[in-house]
Amino acid sequence: MFKKQKCIYCFREKPQEEFSLEHIFPDALGGNLCGTTFEINRVCKRCNTLCGLFVDGVFLKSWFAQNYNFESALLYADLEKGSPIPLIYGGILEELSSKTEVCEYWMGPCGEHIYYFHKKDDEYFNSYVKGDPIKRQKQDKGYAIIFGTTKNPFWNKITLLSFKKQFKNAKRYSGNFYLNKEAQQYFFHEPSEDIRRLIENIKKITNKEKKLKVICKEDMDNRFLCKIALGFGFKFLGEEYLNTPYAKELQKALWEPNFSKRKQYKIRGSGFFKSIDNLQLNHFLAWEGGHVILFKITPIGLSVSLFLFGKLSGHVLISDDHKLIKNSFLSNFKEGCLYILIPQRNICHGPIDLLDYLAHRLSGHNKLKELEEIESLKNDLSKLPSCHE
Repeated sequence: MFKKQKCIYCFREKPQEEFSLEHIFPDALGGNLCGTTFEINRVCKRCNTLCGLFVDGVFLKSWFAQNYNFESALLYADLEKGSPIPLIYGGILEELSSKTEVCEYWMGPCGEHIYYFHKKDDEYFNSYVKGDPIKRQKQDKGYAIIFGTTKNPFWNKITLLSFKKQFKNAKRYSGNFYLNKEAQQYFFHEPSEDIRRLIENIKKITNKEKKLKVICKEDMDNRFLCKIALGFGFKFLGEEYLNTPYAKELQKALWEPNFSKRKQYKIRGSGFFKSIDNLQLNHFLAWEGGHVILFKITPIGLSVSLFLFGKLSGHVLISDDHKLIKNSFLSNFKEGCLYILIPQRNICHGPIDLLDYLAHRLSGHNKLKELEEIESLKNDLSKLPSCHE
């Protein structure tokens, strides 16, 4: 007889072989750097796939997440070693799109012009950078054309490495980069006659003003926060947590696709774009260029706050069951504890006592060695080579 266990997302009992490893905090944000701290093995493969596509993806593949990711990467990427960085997503360029094909306009760190073409997807994926991620990996990988804007070898190296990584599955073509044969073959594919004609047509509009279309879902973040709360609730409060009324409310909200209906559930918190918290306090809690995950116990219950890219802050209640909360290791921290992640440097530190963290940020004394080490890795953007040199 096969042993069954309950998936923490769909609450259904399934055989053990139907489960897979889940990082509560997404890999795309550096969750894999935290080891077993944020890992659970109680998510079925079906939920893992669906959440990645329809919950995490809606937020992580948004215009906001992509472009905040560029800003934060620039601060901590090892640029001297030529580390690639995320590129800037402008939006859909309708002038070059058609009934069957979408043209996305991207930019590099020096304003390089990048045109990425792929087939139109289901309307649901209109708000996703690059569209349907499954199709981009397996079926229609698309093709990208890049036009450089600087002669600076430092930035050209960063740009080309970033271009190759950002569009690793796509066909990549040069609009005006002239490299030696070996480098040309490493970064670019050989264009067909149709692509050559397209490149010549694009050259005519590259330096003209562009009208870009950006689509964002108004509820891109709240299902994501519900999933985060469920994962951390199970991780820190245990099996009994899944049977609490509030956990069941989170589970229902996670799977409700209709925004209006989802608002009927009694979920406490505020999304990344509707934060009501004190902005000055957020300034001290967030870490420029990194992610902070803060756990705090209040009279209301246990909550988690995510400060992403040093820019966005989202908050959600994990549990209002004080008996379960009291028995968790988080109760050892009087005011709360946090973890700090710098994905560009493969760093995850925590748990850090909230009071120690604030003392480090607000005073000239009581410095934490691990945070000083992170600060020493931060790039001084004013000292980077100019794009115009």
